[in-house]
Amino acid sequence: MTADEAAKELSMTLDDAVDEWNSFCDRIKAAGAASIAKRPDLGERELLDEIRFTVRMLADSVRTHVGPADLERPHLYPLIDELTPYGLPNADNCYYTVLVDPSRTYRLSGNARGRPWILSVGAGNYGLWGFRELAEYSSATVCCDADGDFEVLLSVDPQEGNWFALSPEATNFHIRDYWLDWDADPSWFHLEVLDPPPRRDADALAADVLPRLHRATSHFTETVAFWSGYADHWRGEKPNTFSDPGSVAHGSTGLIRYSAGWASLGDGDALIVEFDLPDSEYWSLQAYSRQGVTLDPAVAQSGLNARQAVVDADGVVRMVVSGEDPGVHNWIDNRGLPETTLWYRTMGASRMTTPRTRLVPVDRVDAELPGAARVTSAEREAELRRRNRGFSRRYRR
Repeated sequence: MTADEAAKELSMTLDDAVDEWNSFCDRIKAAGAASIAKRPDLGERELLDEIRFTVRMLADSVRTHVGPADLERPHLYPLIDELTPYGLPNADNCYYTVLVDPSRTYRLSGNARGRPWILSVGAGNYGLWGFRELAEYSSATVCCDADGDFEVLLSVDPQEGNWFALSPEATNFHIRDYWLDWDADPSWFHLEVLDPPPRRDADALAADVLPRLHRATSHFTETVAFWSGYADHWRGEKPNTFSDPGSVAHGSTGLIRYSAGWASLGDGDALIVEFDLPDSEYWSLQAYSRQGVTLDPAVAQSGLNARQAVVDADGVVRMVVSGEDPGVHNWIDNRGLPETTLWYRTMGASRMTTPRTRLVPVDRVDAELPGAARVTSAEREAELRRRNRGFSRRYRR
């Protein structure tokens, strides 16, 4: 190639990049505007939440598709964390993800400090219902050394020792690291490719920004469109009730079971939620916004798990969902939102009952739950400070 030809090709690449950037900006603006205008009946608070959600989705889309230096030499990175908590994530989880090539062999090493974790192999965009869970593996099947360190090989072909099968259809896998105790030591996970492709030069990596930006645009427009309308999914369901327990086809192949519903609460309302104690090391009840975003779990008690909640002497878990603190230990703060989604989860449970509910005035909670464990305002504040410290420790901030 002559110098003139090289200069012409570079000019075309730059023109393409500018065109792709302009398309990216235009589509983002259009998708965001459609999301905000989708529900003209929303109040000011909910509209502001919609804008916040849209910005978070933009950050997630760019990080996922443009952030990694080289997609052919991947490393694990946060999937949905404290800054981009969409898609009904579990506030007790750290999530990690990576795009993979099933023709290659990967080695996952790490130490989860004795906590359970799950690795899921999937195809498609995790944030959408079209995501397909191809396989799911529990840390209970992994052999660790005396210090808890482990290594797992991931490939289509079987391997000796700890091995997880990669489907030929796999496009990614992600890890759920369970934090029942928020004061625990952080885990670490490391991924490496054992048969990496030839290293690409800097020009090839730079040119890769065009398809990456295009994928980021598609990711953003699809996820914003889906999750901004997520609340409409519940419109035909009775409010303040839960579905029967079951697995979610797009989210888990069976290790995790869910019971979900939506709460519609007015000022001064409280929803009492009761369920029988499941036979599971992990269970939780958590509240989300209408877009499936966690309700600031670092600064609010918007969810409780098996280590954090108090179980009554009769083996029943009783929680109170409300915007006003009712003074009971098992309070789920819905942040004053008129509509919230509620998800009850278990991991590895064979016994999980459908939560029972009743709507009462918040000033009637004491009369309705005379045996409930209670906390003072000082104790509540101390617990919120502890949660915030635990969140910071988990994300190494």
